[in-house]
Amino acid sequence: MALVAVGLGVALSRNGKPGHGTSGTATSGLSASTAARTDAANWIASQVSRATIVACDPVMCSVLQSGGFPSANLEVLRPGALDPLDSDLIVATPVLRSQFGSRLQSVYAPMIISSFGTGAEAVQVRVVASDGAPAYLRQLDSDFAARKSVGRALLDNPKVVTYPSARGPLAAGLVDTRLLTTVSTMSQLYPLRIVAFGDDSPDANPMTPLRSATLVPGTSGTGGSTATLDKMRTFLAQQQAPFLPALIQIVRLPSGQAALHFEFTAPSQLGLLNSTKSSST
Repeated sequence: MALVAVGLGVALSRNGKPGHGTSGTATSGLSASTAARTDAANWIASQVSRATIVACDPVMCSVLQSGGFPSANLEVLRPGALDPLDSDLIVATPVLRSQFGSRLQSVYAPMIISSFGTGAEAVQVRVVASDGAPAYLRQLDSDFAARKSVGRALLDNPKVVTYPSARGPLAAGLVDTRLLTTVSTMSQLYPLRIVAFGDDSPDANPMTPLRSATLVPGTSGTGGSTATLDKMRTFLAQQQAPFLPALIQIVRLPSGQAALHFEFTAPSQLGLLNSTKSSST
């Protein structure tokens, strides 16, 4: 069983996840605009599903393609493009913010799930609202309420012990639906301790769901057995989309305990708890 050492005091992302982010440090020698595009491309390469359709201006699309994102899933928005509604995400560079103006947020893509750079040079990754921003925001509110309900049920589950860093996100409805469903199912098979939830989404909208979890089997203070961790990892690896994590690994916590860390890709899906048509966030 391979172990990855994790320092929760050092490698924490937005809300306490043992992270593996790629952005922000390797581009300090570049111009602000180039650094923001490069950081955005690195984040998309490491965090976004390859099945996602991403809209971008020609320069940004070239950077994404050079970074390995499938060219077939890039929608190049040239000057005069009517809208990005055939896409799942839009990389809102200064060029595209100028091109679409206020419609970018009010009509096409109201939700920022990560952002790189500052001011006029910022590059935002936004979720495209295929049915329009008002419909998307209504579905987001419904999904948020459903996530709060399931999260609070997990907090009351006698087979689940929740560390302080994970309690707030669960109670507030800030945990990705795929994580909630998976952890709830796993708790029927194994007693669990939830160490943390998190993600790697800098400057995201505060309602962006957390897409990773770190778990320890058992409800006592002692570490779970190697055999149980391996069974939990196998369980995750056998799931089908959309519940198959993009990353599954055994990590070592600062306490010395071995834990299971897993993460889903962006964007998160709406509607999985409500039996409604799925969207993304």
